Amino acid sequence: MFVILNAARHLYSVSNYFDLSGHARRTFVQWNTAFVAAAAFGFMMKAIEESSRGTFLLLYFLGLFALYACRATL
Repeated sequence: MFVILNAARHLYSVSNYFDLSGHARRTFVQWNTAFVAAAAFGFMMKAIEESSRGTFLLLYFLGLFALYACRATL
């Protein structure tokens, strides 16, 4: 879902990678959107009802850190 949001907004162009203004904010908003949508879908399908809150927090923060780290290396 994160990739689809970026592709729909044409954020994978080379010029966007060199323009660093707003990267952190866009990444944060898109990660929150994708994470909430995936969590809601998982709860509705009763696929993740056995997962703990700690697992969700860990997944959220590790995913966000990984996105920031990948953007920083590019």
